[in-house]
Amino acid sequence: MKLSDIQSASLKRRIMRRVYTTWLLKNVMPVFVAEIVVFSIIFIGIQSYMSFGHVMNNAFDRAFHYSPMSFGRYVYASFYEAELVVTLMFLAVLAFGATIIRDSFRISRNLGRNFF
Repeated sequence: MKLSDIQSASLKRRIMRRVYTTWLLKNVMPVFVAEIVVFSIIFIGIQSYMSFGHVMNNAFDRAFHYSPMSFGRYVYASFYEAELVVTLMFLAVLAFGATIIRDSFRISRNLGRNFF
C-alpha cells in the first residue's frame, strides 16, 4: 500500500466520522432527548402519587424476612391495588424506559460501527 492510499483512507475515515456525527446530532439525538424529557415528566408525576423507594424497600424487606416468592406477591399486590392513574403512569414509564433502552442500543451500535 502506498502512502497516498493510507492518507486517502485516513481522510475518508475522518470525513465519514463528521458525516455520521452530523447525522446523529440532527436525526437521532433530538428524539432521544425528547424521550428522556417525557420519561422524566412522567416519572416525576408518578412520584407525587407513590414513592417507589418505599414500595421497593418494603418488598425487599418481605423477601428477606419471609421468602423470595413473597417479593413477587408483594410487587403484584402493590401494582394491582394501586389507583388507575398510578398503574397507567407506571405502564407509561415502562414503555418509555423500553424505548430509551432501545434507542441507547441503536445509538451505541451506530457509533461503534461508524467511528471505529
